Amino acid sequence: MRPTASGAVLQSVRPNILIILTDDQSTDELSAMPRTTAWFQEGSTVFDRGYVTTPLRCPSRSTIFSGRYIHNHGNTQNDHPFNLDQSATFQRYLQDAGYTTALTASSSPNGRTTNAPHFDRFTITSGGYYGLYVRSNDGGLQEPGCLLDDLPDAEGARGHRRLWRSIRTKAYQYIETYDKSGNVTFREYYDLVKDLWQNQNLLADGNSANDPDVAALSAKIAMYAKCVGALCP
Repeated sequence: MRPTASGAVLQSVRPNILIILTDDQSTDELSAMPRTTAWFQEGSTVFDRGYVTTPLRCPSRSTIFSGRYIHNHGNTQNDHPFNLDQSATFQRYLQDAGYTTALTASSSPNGRTTNAPHFDRFTITSGGYYGLYVRSNDGGLQEPGCLLDDLPDAEGARGHRRLWRSIRTKAYQYIETYDKSGNVTFREYYDLVKDLWQNQNLLADGNSANDPDVAALSAKIAMYAKCVGALCP
């Protein structure tokens, strides 16, 4: 229930609305969430096709919030949060209709900002992997922390973005991480047949017998980084 401007209380006769959005998750990873998947399927509608016009975090979320294409809402990059007209979002309309709105997010859906307009309550993070901050409007909590800042190969300085490339197939994923000069500083290889959740980096398990041909994989990544269109195999 939520008090109205006149002091009257709206009864909870309308349904609650819950939106769950995951980021960077492939469909095969849903098998790691059996309870959640089963809950989603109870009395639900399953769509066998899905489309996204702009597969980039903040522009896509701005489309979800506003129902507008990227060229209409104006949030074209993760760093352009203020282009979105916050007065024309579904959370604003829900607030106006008497709903109490809340947001819990791994990063601000409006870009690199610590505000969440038209949400009565929110807890969001800001800073990505470098200098993580958690902010809530329940007491103004703001806790500095870090993820990659503590790792030797993260260059030790907040704000430095790690550079990486990856090849992923149904059988494996190979990843290279580079320093600012383009030199490889770390390699990862995962057997996606035996280790779907990528718990064991075979290049760091001390067993060279299961290592792939790193030189060939590195050459393939370099080739993919330079090829264009039909020139790519």
